[in-house]
Amino acid sequence: MRHPLLIESKSRMFRVSRCAGVVMAALVACGVSNLYAEDAGQPFPLNLLTTCLNTDSAGTVSSFSDLDAAVAAGFDQLSNSVMAIYPPGRFAIPQDGGLFVFSTNGEIAANIDWLEPTTALGVPLYKMGVIETQLNARSWIYMGASDGTHCLAFRTNAVPTGFDPQAWVRSVYGDPPAYLYGTDLTEWYSDHERNRAILGMTLISEAHVTALQEALEASESNATNSPGADPAVPLWPADTNSLSFANLWTSTSSANTLNLWIYSPASRPVAVLARETLLGASTDWQMRGYFSATPPFNLWHASMGVAASFFMMGYLDQDGDGDGIPDLIELKMTGTNPFQWDSAGSSLGDYARYFIYGLSTTNRDANGDGMDDDEAIQAGLNPADWNTGADNDSIRYYYDADDRVAGAFSGSPAGTANYKLSPAGNHVITAERSAP
Repeated sequence: MRHPLLIESKSRMFRVSRCAGVVMAALVACGVSNLYAEDAGQPFPLNLLTTCLNTDSAGTVSSFSDLDAAVAAGFDQLSNSVMAIYPPGRFAIPQDGGLFVFSTNGEIAANIDWLEPTTALGVPLYKMGVIETQLNARSWIYMGASDGTHCLAFRTNAVPTGFDPQAWVRSVYGDPPAYLYGTDLTEWYSDHERNRAILGMTLISEAHVTALQEALEASESNATNSPGADPAVPLWPADTNSLSFANLWTSTSSANTLNLWIYSPASRPVAVLARETLLGASTDWQMRGYFSATPPFNLWHASMGVAASFFMMGYLDQDGDGDGIPDLIELKMTGTNPFQWDSAGSSLGDYARYFIYGLSTTNRDANGDGMDDDEAIQAGLNPADWNTGADNDSIRYYYDADDRVAGAFSGSPAGTANYKLSPAGNHVITAERSAP
């Protein structure tokens, strides 16, 4: 059952609902504008930059060499557990690179005027994003807001020469489908590449760290149960055992920056999803970022690119069927069943279908040729091609983990799973073959 909580703040409001461990915040009217920058003729989506303002876990940088090391560490941390929450494809992937403190007399401080500050709780912060590109050589490009509407590149740094992008893809996702070659294989690697990530980092002067820490502590100590209070003060949720949105406001220095209080009763990874409208499919949510939440309150600081958004969040360490895809992602992005290892009812698994083969996650025979996708793959065939498979007069058999026949049904060109396992079998652990 959903229990909505209405929070109003300076004529803006959002509605919070909870269902199956997922929290949704409705319309946030912030009056913001799009932020883009030019990089090799392509727009740089500054609105993807997010940071959880946790001074306890902040890093330290004084020189550009320190910053380079922090960037390298941020990209090195991209792994299967991180990338599995984003679908393959050529689009930007936001990554929270963390909060970093720079010394007042170092190289960073001497050049910080290149970036336009934003504020959180009255404290100036400097946001930057790092992209990985392959031009003449593989490099990182550092970019940041310069005038509130554009981004400028202010530094480049070479990716270590030993980095093999295709080897990285295989280490994260596994080997590509054996039936791909040539251009198709190149595109598969491209759709899984690390250079899709935008590493968002937030810099703060050491002169302002204490002020930020005190402001965070003061806000948390003043937490209230009364909606309509100061939006910079978090609201205690009615259910303190659940993840909750706790308040929001836009920074006074920039209407393009959203500050979102998030309550978490435990230290767990949290993902924030967003969409511009609730029209369309229930799985049209996009990842806006993730962070490691600590109890009780966390301040999520994000650049915005649209005038209104719906937000949703949930824990990323909950995977009810053990298929490698967090339940939140299955419910709101992939459209798969969070309680079924293979939502299509075959033997591939949701993760392989979605992240490796790019197949339908709800249909065993994606193209309806009568040969199930897993059978085509086992035969070395491309399941997207038309292959001769079982027709309506064929019999398909299902086997359990001990290779015992658990059920049988007639073939269906559309791949519809009209079968019943007996006795009380569980198709999550069965495998399908066309012959006994």
